[in-house]
Amino acid sequence: MAAGFAICAAVYGRDFFFNLMTPRCFMLSNEWDALTELQAVAVGFLAWIFVGWSRRTNREVQLINIGVLTGLTVHFLQRTGDGVDVNSQFDLVITIAIASGIIFSMAQRLTAVCVVPRELLCLGFLGLMLAAMLACPGARWLPGTFTRKFKNEIEWREGLVAETISKVRATPGCVYTDSYVCYRAGKSFEVDPFNAQERISTGHLQRDAITRLIAHHMLTEIKVDPDIEW
Repeated sequence: MAAGFAICAAVYGRDFFFNLMTPRCFMLSNEWDALTELQAVAVGFLAWIFVGWSRRTNREVQLINIGVLTGLTVHFLQRTGDGVDVNSQFDLVITIAIASGIIFSMAQRLTAVCVVPRELLCLGFLGLMLAAMLACPGARWLPGTFTRKFKNEIEWREGLVAETISKVRATPGCVYTDSYVCYRAGKSFEVDPFNAQERISTGHLQRDAITRLIAHHMLTEIKVDPDIEW
């Protein structure tokens, strides 16, 4: 970690730490989203509650129990932050994936408790996990990804991005636009829209800080087509 921070400081200078320590808004209302987003790992999580408790004296199981509880805590804690999405689940998803493998490996011993054949237990567990993942909102895109319409839409959006990048590249001076477009256009990264909005929302930056720069022709705002974002 120390080496990583040192490299970032050498490459980006103090701006790296300035952006890293950006004030952020926190909202407890995001916790409902954090709860509903557990759908994809719900089956593995619920199954592990049974395994983790019934085998809690096992040292390996204890380690996974710690991982699951830590991942769950991190997920709900990070999800309160403004701008945080399902990425807050990474630690939990990784741990549940490991836990699911352990459940399969312990299926033979678990059959003595639930009186279900091992093969049927594994098949049912796998089927329920797949059903839970396919029922997630993000999975609705899967069937369409194999169609020509999907490919055409990708090409259309790529065209919008390329058109906007050309427009930004041709604009003299500093620009205020989508961060990815600004990067692709090779423009100096003067203003991070999310960073600036968080600083304004938390009172660390004047509300007219951006509009004042635009009004004094120190910054040119270029609005991107909303269809650029999926």
